Amino acid sequence: MLKKTTFLLIMSVVMLSSSVFAKGKEDTPERVNGYVSTEDILLSLIEPKLNKIVKDQYGWTNLKD
Repeated sequence: MLKKTTFLLIMSVVMLSSSVFAKGKEDTPERVNGYVSTEDILLSLIEPKLNKIVKDQYGWTNLKD
């Protein structure tokens, strides 16, 4: 009888205390303000290279790097 009571007491303490440690922060995805299309993403990747080519070919300095 003492073994059952001790076992139940230990199990209840473990079960109740484990829920405190198991709680974690929920991951929330970051939202981007506005709408970004695939064309915008592609242009943002290619534009610096195009600006460098035009700057090297024509010597224009008013292009952003």
